[in-house]
Amino acid sequence: VSTQSTWGDVLLRPPILLTCICCSFSTTIYIINVEVMALWAPASISKGGLSFSSAQTGVLFTVMGSAYILFQVVGSMFVIPKIGLVWSYRWASILFVPLEIVQAFTPNIMSYSTAWGWTFVLFTDFAKYSTFAILFTSIYMLVNNTLPPAQRGFGNGFNMSMAAIGKVIGPFIGGWMFASTLNSGKSYPLNHHFSFIILAAMSAIAAIIGMWIPLSADEPIGE
Repeated sequence: VSTQSTWGDVLLRPPILLTCICCSFSTTIYIINVEVMALWAPASISKGGLSFSSAQTGVLFTVMGSAYILFQVVGSMFVIPKIGLVWSYRWASILFVPLEIVQAFTPNIMSYSTAWGWTFVLFTDFAKYSTFAILFTSIYMLVNNTLPPAQRGFGNGFNMSMAAIGKVIGPFIGGWMFASTLNSGKSYPLNHHFSFIILAAMSAIAAIIGMWIPLSADEPIGE
């Protein structure tokens, strides 16, 4: 296969281009979310944070990682085979939206009851990272399915290059966005909620882009 035809297959084939865009966009959301969580957890409750110690923050990130690992297995075995790759990506992106928005209210709950605050933040975090696990499992498989076997090596390389852009800009955007809103002294929604709302909006956009991925991508082509 020539290099010219490879570039043409990747850049001019709408399904693969859409899946690559979705993967890059979702990767950016994921990285920004991690950065925001790292800054949000130790910030004081009076500023919209959780006032977590380093050990408590470690517990929070352990839950995040555990949910991701668990639902990579659960998603691959039960969710994705039942509803398909395309709808798995769509639903994961959609479900992230309300979870992200309501999680920002954890400090309000924490100031009322520490136990309920912990329960709420662990539940929402577990649910969020469950959606991430299903989302990334499905989108990586969709990248393969939207290209014939001879083009998959190049297509995956192109996809990972686009995803790397999100990994580079995500920490900067997340850190700057959350730090600026945390110290702004403004009321809702321009306080700490703003970062969560932006992430929710980005996930909604990812879901909308995902609606353009054809359902035929559930099955690999050229096999």
